[in-house]
Amino acid sequence: MTGTPAVTAGPRRPHVDAHDVLAGRSSPEDVCRFLTEAVPVTVATALAPLLPEGAGKLRAVVTRTTLRLGRKLTVGVALSGGAVGTRQAVLTWQSGSAPAPVPADLRSRVSPSLRSPFSTLVPPPGPGGLTVLLAPVDPAFPHLVDVHDPARVARLLRGAGVPGFEDGLRVTALRYRPGQRHVLRLESTDRQHRLFAKCYRDDSGRRALDASSAVAQALSDRSAPAGTARAAGYIPSHRLVLWAGHDGIPLSRVLCAESPGRDERRAQIGRAGAALRAIHDGEVHSGGGRDGAVRDGPVRDGGHRPAWFLGSGRADPAAEAAATRRATEHVRALAPGAGARLDALLAEAVAGLEALPSESGHLVHGDYKGDNLLVDGERLVVLDFDRVSVGDPAADLGKLLADLRWWAQEAGQEAAPFVEAALDGYGLCPPVRVARALHYGVVFQLRAVGRRIPLHRPGWAQAVEACLETTRAAARESAPEAVHASARQTGRGPRGRSR
Repeated sequence: MTGTPAVTAGPRRPHVDAHDVLAGRSSPEDVCRFLTEAVPVTVATALAPLLPEGAGKLRAVVTRTTLRLGRKLTVGVALSGGAVGTRQAVLTWQSGSAPAPVPADLRSRVSPSLRSPFSTLVPPPGPGGLTVLLAPVDPAFPHLVDVHDPARVARLLRGAGVPGFEDGLRVTALRYRPGQRHVLRLESTDRQHRLFAKCYRDDSGRRALDASSAVAQALSDRSAPAGTARAAGYIPSHRLVLWAGHDGIPLSRVLCAESPGRDERRAQIGRAGAALRAIHDGEVHSGGGRDGAVRDGPVRDGGHRPAWFLGSGRADPAAEAAATRRATEHVRALAPGAGARLDALLAEAVAGLEALPSESGHLVHGDYKGDNLLVDGERLVVLDFDRVSVGDPAADLGKLLADLRWWAQEAGQEAAPFVEAALDGYGLCPPVRVARALHYGVVFQLRAVGRRIPLHRPGWAQAVEACLETTRAAARESAPEAVHASARQTGRGPRGRSR
């Protein structure tokens, strides 16, 4: 990469363990070797005594890594091979107090069919403070074992009045993140019916259902080229939200695919921009979407708040910066030079945001990105309503722009056409909103350095530098003179409400 300082590996250490990684004492290359070489051996060794004789060789592949320096290292692993089939596991090394043991009543709820071929899904603690959990065990979600059990979840669906699964079903775990969230696919044995089930620790699922209705109404009112995923039911006893299955392809995959061509990609991105604008221009209901509440218009200071409302309704650049610093703290330890450049870009973006007037009172999605948009012909399906709220539309738009830059980089394409297509689809709006969106885009691109570049990826340091270079280019585009030139060239002028 031209103009970027080279990142060189230090001498290879003879041995690196989890505590070295936790303490930030390892080089990026040593961390990668620990995760890709030592962790698979560690998990296979920990699980071998739990398997019957002749079960076959166990294969473990690291799929996800989260490092909280000095506190916690969490590694997600996909298991396969022999009698195991496929299963997800999570390994945790934690400084200080050990995690609470799995309650005996939860262990007893794991049926033999769920446990097979393992003798238990809760291995004893390992060396160095290691704990291992096997899906579907999660002390924070004691009801998860019921959702994974085909017979039990079939009864839950019948009790909720969900048809199509009377003859049985197949359960596939799509996301197993103990203590955080879980997503599963439920498919009838004849494959004619498919649902996605999302588990929650509290009533956030019910709130997300109400929020989805507000988004659906906004898209419909403005004839946007998009709709929302259809809710199929809610099971209060298990805090489980059911969504109908859709056949679309995530926009993120479309952007990285060899086909369709450039014009079709731009058209899909334009639809994403248009749908986001429809959401931002949507009315906010004061009592939640499903209860037939009366429209009160945008929520302003002192106005009624809908039941699904989150936060203060105002932009908070300082909070976004703090979240970005938390997500990238390991970058500063493993690559100090990159960390310093990241901090400088972040400070510049936040200063730009604080110098501009903000907006509030708009319906916002909160996590508008390619993974949450399904392409279905010439329409999109919007997913994931957990963060829908009322606030500053520039943050929403900025997250979309950052996401487009990420996928353009992953696909080896220029990001500028993607960004331009999104802004063209979004349409005329106050220039200050575009300016703030560009600054927010920089903040979210920097957060992606911490969240989207896995530590088990070979060439982690080089990938970090490449992402920082892309972010530097975005920062130049967010400079006031660049924003004003873009507004003149595209004709984006004042339109819509602002404060």
